[in-house]
Amino acid sequence: RKRWHFGQAIREECRDVWKFWGRDWFGVSDLKAAPGTVASATLYMFSYSFLTSASFGFLYTRELGGEWSAAVSFASGGLTGVFMALFGGQPVVLYGQTGPIVLLYGY
Repeated sequence: RKRWHFGQAIREECRDVWKFWGRDWFGVSDLKAAPGTVASATLYMFSYSFLTSASFGFLYTRELGGEWSAAVSFASGGLTGVFMALFGGQPVVLYGQTGPIVLLYGY
């Protein structure tokens, strides 16, 4: 029976993901279908991020009396995207604001 140590699984995951990290970022140029694939993924991610940030920016403005605005929502979405791309292990990580959960428990 193998004995586990604190943080061992995280260290093993980082070691295993590190082998593919550079190829995930820079290996797309080797693919023949890369321009169409990258363009469609980029359009999807932009639309997803833009629409959720805009809708929650509107809700923030309305519900908080103007203390937060759409600009705050766009900034938080952008920072989350950069953080997840750099530290999430993949260049394209689906992320978003937790709107459905907030709406579920808020009403």
